[in-house]
Amino acid sequence: MNTINEQHTNDPKVYLYLERVSDLFSQINSWFQGELEIATGTVQIKEPVGTYEAPTLSVREKGQQEILANITPKSAGVILTEGMIEMKGWLDRIHLDYMTKGGPQVTLVPGKTRPVFKAINQDGWYWIVDPVTRTTRFADKALLLEMITWVSDHEF
Repeated sequence: MNTINEQHTNDPKVYLYLERVSDLFSQINSWFQGELEIATGTVQIKEPVGTYEAPTLSVREKGQQEILANITPKSAGVILTEGMIEMKGWLDRIHLDYMTKGGPQVTLVPGKTRPVFKAINQDGWYWIVDPVTRTTRFADKALLLEMITWVSDHEF
């Protein structure tokens, strides 16, 4: 799934984003191997730093035609996080954001910072479950299944 070839941007942030997307997609393929069918594709993303191609995934139950969720990279340039992926089904859409350990910080009083989100304990993709309470969940197999259920109303 190398999508870094022939990109129309030289921004290292984009290359890092594509690497992180590819890593997550490799994990998804590994997690659901034998359980769900995963189809791959590509999408062209246009941002102020340039245009580039990124991989996409479509998830469906084995032997079924109905796509439960499309997982599509959206942007390497996101406020507060280091990239966004969208999971979209017929019912809803959810975003995964890449954050490094500790997450983004905000300065309320000079010299005093606090994290914007809770529980960013390691680098990776997070679902911001509730922006008001700043609650997040780390993307693992169980969370991805929950997210697919959320966007498709399909029980596993």
